[in-house]
Amino acid sequence: MAVCPTPQLHPRSLRRRLLYVCVLVLALSTIFLGYTRFDSMTEAAQKLQPLKSFLENGGHANQQQQQQQQKGWSGQSFADIAAAQEPVPPMVYGTYGRPPLKDVVLIGTLAADKLPTTSPSSHRLIIIGDVHGQLNELKALLAEVKYDAARGDHVVFTGDMVNKGPDSAGVVALAMEMGASGVRGNHEDRILLSWENSQTKYVVGQGAGSISDLKGTTAEQKDDMTEPALAAQSGLQSAEVSVAASLTPAQRKWLNGLPAILKLGKIPNYGETVVVHAGLVPGIELTSQDPWAVMNMRTLLYPAEQVRRERVKKLLEEVASERARKHVHVSDKEVDEEMVASRARGEGENDYEVVLPTAGRDGRPWSEAWDESQGNIAQEEMRTTVVYGHDAKKGLTIGKWTYGLDSSCVKGGSLTALVFGPRKDKDGHNRVGHNIVSVPCEKAPGEKAKEDEERRKKTREEGR
Repeated sequence: MAVCPTPQLHPRSLRRRLLYVCVLVLALSTIFLGYTRFDSMTEAAQKLQPLKSFLENGGHANQQQQQQQQKGWSGQSFADIAAAQEPVPPMVYGTYGRPPLKDVVLIGTLAADKLPTTSPSSHRLIIIGDVHGQLNELKALLAEVKYDAARGDHVVFTGDMVNKGPDSAGVVALAMEMGASGVRGNHEDRILLSWENSQTKYVVGQGAGSISDLKGTTAEQKDDMTEPALAAQSGLQSAEVSVAASLTPAQRKWLNGLPAILKLGKIPNYGETVVVHAGLVPGIELTSQDPWAVMNMRTLLYPAEQVRRERVKKLLEEVASERARKHVHVSDKEVDEEMVASRARGEGENDYEVVLPTAGRDGRPWSEAWDESQGNIAQEEMRTTVVYGHDAKKGLTIGKWTYGLDSSCVKGGSLTALVFGPRKDKDGHNRVGHNIVSVPCEKAPGEKAKEDEERRKKTREEGR
């Protein structure tokens, strides 16, 4: 019986089999690596989950999380992980968010003994609007209100003590000398942010060197929202850095310690009283207010209401156009009337659940919304009065539960104080009341130069 010898493989068949083996090995390796990678990602996600839960719980770990913390994740505790996270304000509005300055104080509290009493000999609480470096005017206002340190009078500034005017350092020095209180305004924020930037290695460079770029505003926007460059360009420092450099380290430290919100406490007939620079969003707890908004806001936007308004306008125009058999443009007044009618029918109840504070003027004035919200609170002692500055264009603005004190001193307006102190009511009883005191201001040299330049620019444009 003949035995058939093992046939010799053709070289082409041998190469084909080797190719099959290589492909199989590669496929198995890919599957194995993919599985191990997925497994490690799952493990990493499990390690991150406790931090997410920790933050969602407002920083309070439950019992199971505390036990896991004691065991540790990769040798890190909650404290280690949380410490590595950048603090995020409760309210952040996209490009409206300011660059982080780590030690911004959100809320401060005035000592109770600074509040006036009903006693005729009581000291007073003097709240002063935006000074903007106008030292002479500040001294004149203190003389006009008969400020008396010996009596125990206490001064509170609504922010923007510095910038634009001729003597920011002098204003801060006087405030510190008086032992005054205050809040952080957008101009204090600017100079501190500029100083922080100038002292770091990596600064905003030419072409992107304004705080406007960092805050979501543009150079074309007016109303004090146009800020000079942050970084030195062509060897010149920005206006903010120059002002910051004119202050002593102690003065910068004092400004940096000012809170965005200062709680004064309860003043009879005024309820809880707070001081901010720009404004507050109604319905939001003080601890959840966005520091940027508190320092910069002027109006409130309601996205849901805007969407419904656009729909109402479209519907009105469609109906009117169909009747006229041509396109009919509906005026804003007609849209406003229909919006009021629709609200009377109970429509749009959720329009105000989402609100965005803005530095512009296109929305509803926040102070108007605040007065309305406080009026809806039945118990008067539960209401909150807000004293603020910032809005020079509106000037002195007195609402039911809001007092706007920026009367445009730096532009030649006046410098205003709201003075809380003992008063006699119409029945002759002692109580705590207020009065408004103002002094005229000389326009700051820088503002004069700015207006002259704008006038020359307008003349050149008209001559083209």
